[in-house]
Amino acid sequence: MISSQLFPWTIVDITQTITPQSKGYEETSSCTLTTILDYHECLSKTKFHVQELKMPLGMGTHLDAPAHAHPLKKTIDAIPLAELILPLVVVDCTKVQTREYLKIDVHELELFESINGVIPEQSFVYLYTGWSSFWNQPDQYRNKQSDGSFCYPTLTNNAIERLIARQIKGIGIDTLSPDTAPDFYAHAQLLSRNILIVENLAKPENIPATGALIGIFPIKLEGATESPARVVVLVRNNVL
Repeated sequence: MISSQLFPWTIVDITQTITPQSKGYEETSSCTLTTILDYHECLSKTKFHVQELKMPLGMGTHLDAPAHAHPLKKTIDAIPLAELILPLVVVDCTKVQTREYLKIDVHELELFESINGVIPEQSFVYLYTGWSSFWNQPDQYRNKQSDGSFCYPTLTNNAIERLIARQIKGIGIDTLSPDTAPDFYAHAQLLSRNILIVENLAKPENIPATGALIGIFPIKLEGATESPARVVVLVRNNVL
């Protein structure tokens, strides 16, 4: 274990574990991990277990690049690391679950700013709704309605515009998406401005509202518009 004097940070993983039961936005999406060479089949002295992964890139905790909604924008491999390690603010949006339409409005942002000050420019905003508690219950997590649509916490257009006005670098949410069909307003407006989106985050346990750093580490796939990502938060030990 690294000495706290050498590395004075606590690392918090806010990545969801992907399992065969996990679902993406598309109803047919799934994750299949297949063994293509098992230990007993390996002819070398050192035995290996080799696997193949098949799943959509937008499953589990993942990053949406600007090109996900805009063909001339950056793909995953073109995003510099400097844009993936950012100051973090965590906005408590858990009360949204008591609202009929599960909408995160400007009120949540204003309440946060009344306590913590204006959301800093160039920061990453995690809108924590508590919906991540349903991650291992795919039907509840998607919450499919009688008309075929999904119902989970999303942002109002006004909240999206307020975040854009704060000149942030990215948003994250612990739901399938910050918006829904058919407009996908958050994707259209945020990605057109190179504001990154991370979906399906895990619960931010022991993370302060301000003062931490977030690191988003997607697979560097050429031409990809989405990618699964390991997302970690660094909290200074004297902040916890």
